[in-house]
Amino acid sequence: MTFYTLKYIENNQNNNQTILYILMLVAAAVMIIFTILYVRDLGIIALLFLLLFAAAQYEKYV
Repeated sequence: MTFYTLKYIENNQNNNQTILYILMLVAAAVMIIFTILYVRDLGIIALLFLLLFAAAQYEKYV
């Protein structure tokens, strides 16, 4: 059975948070691009994805 150190677990959590932040930034960029260039409905869909990522992040802290 493999036991992980506290440092290893903390590093893995930081990696997951970094991936989530990158996804949130990508969703925000897509929202801005769709809103400016294309149909506003696609911008609204991108905004909903951004809110979904933000809510998932908030839920982890509560």
